[in-house]
Amino acid sequence: MRYRVKAVVALVAVLALVGAACGGGGKNNATPAATGGLSGTTITLSVSLAESEVGPVQEVLNMFKSQTGVNVKLTSITAQDLPQKLQVEVSSGQHTVQLFAQDNLALATLVDKGLVEDLSDVQIPDGVTPALIPQKFDGKQYFLPFRPNVRVTYVNKDRFASAGVQPPTTTDEFKTVAEKLKQAAGGQGKVTLSLSDT
Repeated sequence: MRYRVKAVVALVAVLALVGAACGGGGKNNATPAATGGLSGTTITLSVSLAESEVGPVQEVLNMFKSQTGVNVKLTSITAQDLPQKLQVEVSSGQHTVQLFAQDNLALATLVDKGLVEDLSDVQIPDGVTPALIPQKFDGKQYFLPFRPNVRVTYVNKDRFASAGVQPPTTTDEFKTVAEKLKQAAGGQGKVTLSLSDT
């Protein structure tokens, strides 16, 4: 059963990435349900979604079920609560969550506590941009890409002007502009990941 769930986890993760990138609103052109070895398997996916994201993700999961026979139940456990939830499940041997999306900054904790499984033998499709593949820990791949994050970025226009640069529009420009902003700030580049006062 462990291998079956591992295989399903890999398939759902990659399918969810593709589906989230494509967005909702399209027609479901799914093929009839598969009758392979994974058919009839049910797993639970925990991910924090905005209300507008639930429908499109569920569409992808429904399409996945129609093509594979695998049922994916959608639930939501906060990023803060996930490590404790997984710790209880691992300790008890009662796994209710097999797949989850977690904040990138919290991945090391899950590895250090032995709450995730080595997925190094899972082949990630060639169509997935390498930059979207999460980092490895001790040479092992514990996490798979789920979706690209899209964020609103605020910048200090005065800093851009004093550094003589314009806001970047490509990854290469981003790297170049970041270096120039850092140099203009005396080698002390600053980035904030939230709007909090701390």
